[in-house]
Amino acid sequence: MIPERKVLDTYRASLIYQFIGNDLGEVHAGEGFYDALFLRDGAYQIWSLALAGYLPEARQALDLFRKHQTKEGQFVTQEGQL
Repeated sequence: MIPERKVLDTYRASLIYQFIGNDLGEVHAGEGFYDALFLRDGAYQIWSLALAGYLPEARQALDLFRKHQTKEGQFVTQEGQL
């Protein structure tokens, strides 16, 4: 347990924001401008969900990465970005 209330509240708020940006299981970096899946951000978001004990949600989001995989195996969510 984290003894500092402010730290615990910040942690809980970060989890809430993870779920706010979660559109039908696909993690998004934010609402509006970043309302899409970005590979690096999504990977960190899925990892944070798993570490927080939300394993079914993390697995669902990870499974949705597959729709962004090309025939060659590369993952592309934003054209022009590596």
